[in-house]
Amino acid sequence: MAIIRGCQMGLDMPTLAKQFKTSKSVIWATSNTPNLSKATGRPLKTSSRNDRIIVRMSKKNPRLTSTDINSELKDHYGVQVFKDTVKRRLRHALLFRRRPVNKPMIPEKNRSAGLKLTHPNHRNHGDLNVQGHLGEGNDTIWKISDGYWVVVPTGQRSETLFPLFQGLDRTASSERYDLAKPISPPEFL
Repeated sequence: MAIIRGCQMGLDMPTLAKQFKTSKSVIWATSNTPNLSKATGRPLKTSSRNDRIIVRMSKKNPRLTSTDINSELKDHYGVQVFKDTVKRRLRHALLFRRRPVNKPMIPEKNRSAGLKLTHPNHRNHGDLNVQGHLGEGNDTIWKISDGYWVVVPTGQRSETLFPLFQGLDRTASSERYDLAKPISPPEFL
């Protein structure tokens, strides 16, 4: 009671703490008054209104990047902020960056367009017909019209196709294949 009476009389917390031989935190907890000191640190560049505008822009067009939102905010509202500030405001509003869940289905014409053999022996023979394929682990084995079987490694930075017959130049990405002998075709194709 005496601490509250001292606060009401206008005594500050350090004086009350010395008078009652306690810490300032005890005086603060007893009087339950918030610290009215001025907030320190750099003030925010955007207000709560600007934050709502950023969130509204992102919800209206989810494909806008933070740079696009930043430039639109500068043009229409005169607020120039860094693109990371826009990202932070969107994260705070639980609008995280979006990524597709699965790869979109690749059409047949695009799949067949990627199957042109580029080996020097076959460059001048035009397009080759794909007769069948066999998925094997992380790779796919394709049968080309010449009777060769080729392995298309997936998930590697390499050429499109690796013909597996004698005389192929070995590359760093094709070291895991035995390129000295051809692959025998599978029985079920």
